Amino acid sequence: MWKKILLVILVILAIIGAFTIYGSYKVVDNAIQAKEPQLRQYVQMDEAAQNKYLIDNYLEIMDGVDINKDGTPEEKAELELLKQVNTAPDVKQALIEMCRSLMATAVLMSDNVTNELSASDKAKYQQERSQLETRLDKYGKLLEAAGMKIDKD
Repeated sequence: MWKKILLVILVILAIIGAFTIYGSYKVVDNAIQAKEPQLRQYVQMDEAAQNKYLIDNYLEIMDGVDINKDGTPEEKAELELLKQVNTAPDVKQALIEMCRSLMATAVLMSDNVTNELSASDKAKYQQERSQLETRLDKYGKLLEAAGMKIDKD
């Protein structure tokens, strides 16, 4: 009897887990689909135009990113503080590189945009995406060196 009850509970938990995973996937998929026009525009820009786009829109691009790796993304108000240090040339370059990796991740998450890319462009964006962790670390260290501490406490 207990085995049957346990089996029913496990089946119910598996179903709930499947719906939770599917729901999370749909939320991300819908967010990427909403950004597809911007992603298409981004991939059609040359590198200089992309860099300008990244500088002009980095607050939006970094929304939801956990720079200090404390397990929670930084809030908009905290990201606004970055304007103080993003003017230094080395910090600005690290910001561009990090945002390039974030955009590459978004581009590659969109099947529709990825399918429109040439093989060489796909390889370029895969390379950019593969450097995300390294670039996040570099940017975070430059922020710390500049005396910038992003902390929620």
